[in-house]
Amino acid sequence: MGRPGHADCEYTTLDHAGPAMFMLAVSGLFMLVLILMVDVVLPLRRGDRPGRWLGTAVLILAPFTVCAALD
Repeated sequence: MGRPGHADCEYTTLDHAGPAMFMLAVSGLFMLVLILMVDVVLPLRRGDRPGRWLGTAVLILAPFTVCAALD
C-alpha cells in the first residue's frame, strides 16, 4: 500500500464527484419528504394523537444509532 494522500486517487472518481453529490442530495431530500409524509402528514390526516406517532418516529434513528455504536 502506498502512503496516504492524493497520489492514489483516480481522475474518474474526481470527475464524477459533482453528479454523485447532486444525486445524493436529491435522494436524501426525497427520503426526508417520504419520512415527513409517513410520520407527520398521514397520522394527522387520520386523526391520531401526536404523542403516539411522535414517540414512534424516534425509532427511525434506532438502526443508525446501533450501527454507529458498533462501528
